[in-house]
Amino acid sequence: MEPLLHFGFQNKAVDSIKVKWQDGKEQLIKNPLLNKLLTLDYKNAVQINTQPVVSNASLFTECSKEKKIHYKHQEDEFVDFKLQPLMPHLLSHEGPGMSAGDVNGDGLEDFFVGVPQVLNPAFLHRKKMGYLQSMNLGILI
Repeated sequence: MEPLLHFGFQNKAVDSIKVKWQDGKEQLIKNPLLNKLLTLDYKNAVQINTQPVVSNASLFTECSKEKKIHYKHQEDEFVDFKLQPLMPHLLSHEGPGMSAGDVNGDGLEDFFVGVPQVLNPAFLHRKKMGYLQSMNLGILI
């Protein structure tokens, strides 16, 4: 993951930037300059709450059984660095590409899951009852 974050404000000044670190510490930068690289350091953060913020809440929940999605991704043993040794990150192992949309015009969202070159891609079509059914598209070359 790239260690830089970019925020665009369309050349409008902001009065402050507040960073809340995972353990509850905070850092406030007042009147930051525009079009400048700011470096934040955790050691400059201060504890605001007396107890650290701990969250067990997840952004995602498992729903494959509930939605009857019968799909398991398989990865091949391809290593990007063998062909492109100057790459900064191993991109081939970051999971499959996915796309969602109403492919057949029934008002329900379908989705496509990309796969490594030698496997079959998966197209999952949503039924009116809310379930998904995998359709074999064959190997696309």
